[in-house]
Amino acid sequence: MGALTRYCRAGYDSVWVVSSTHEAAEFAAKIMRENALHENPGIRQLMLDGINMDEQKPSLIIVFESNLQAALATSKALNAFKDLHIPVVFGNARDVFFERPNVSQQGISYAGMFQICAAYLQGQKALAGSKLGYAEFGVFDGRTCSLAWQLLNGVVEDYYAFDSFQGILEKAEGEELYYQTGDYYANQQTFELNMRLCGVMPERLHSVPCDFDKDLSGGRLNDVIQTSLAVVHVDCDVYPAALHVLEYVTPHLAEGCILLFDDYDSMWGDPNKGEKRALAEWQANHPEFSVSEYRAYSATGRAFLCYRSSNR
Repeated sequence: MGALTRYCRAGYDSVWVVSSTHEAAEFAAKIMRENALHENPGIRQLMLDGINMDEQKPSLIIVFESNLQAALATSKALNAFKDLHIPVVFGNARDVFFERPNVSQQGISYAGMFQICAAYLQGQKALAGSKLGYAEFGVFDGRTCSLAWQLLNGVVEDYYAFDSFQGILEKAEGEELYYQTGDYYANQQTFELNMRLCGVMPERLHSVPCDFDKDLSGGRLNDVIQTSLAVVHVDCDVYPAALHVLEYVTPHLAEGCILLFDDYDSMWGDPNKGEKRALAEWQANHPEFSVSEYRAYSATGRAFLCYRSSNR
């Protein structure tokens, strides 16, 4: 079942399918006809430039575009609806629904990296002697959380999803050339809808709205994480947030855990910016940890293994 059909059948009483081009709208209409959705009075197709904020609001908005960049632009144009806690999801260009993805032909993609993590952690779990957890910082609409659920489900117990649910916030000097405030904004309702449709067990998922720069160091969230973290996925793009994340998870790191940095080599790999700078600074602040490179994956991602130096 495609994403558009899955969302249309998710049980919402008022659904908008929004496109910015007639080509995309016609393709969406074709899919809806083929799946007998076009006669549903609760589903409307709208062009982006024809939306009126004064009319009755929907309970779900599905963005349907011809490519990912157009979908991201349309999603950003709908931020006012996200502010009203209406889920805004991607109907085709950014699939979040993984069902045990076949990674054998994909190389070290996101799916490949998570499968490698699962294989590595099979041995680590026996040594840990306690429950292990997965924590992701910067979950956006839940795509990589879906991967983590499908591929790490047998080796980690608890899933922690941290996000401002307002997009990127504070940036370091020079990072504004690459990222704008509000980039990658998906509200909490969008994330939790996607997790529900992916089959995530709600009692094992802890969704935590927070400002990384203010809340992670203030003590308010000190008791959220209750398991040793086997995998920490840092996907907050910019230096200030990434450093706060690393300091926050330090007491919770399992021995031999995996640190994933989604944008380690972004911003042209500049060591003075982003997640790369944050990791270097965290290592300098914590000589009790030894960090070694494990894998490169996707376009800019990098994985590391982390041990306490005194235990090696």
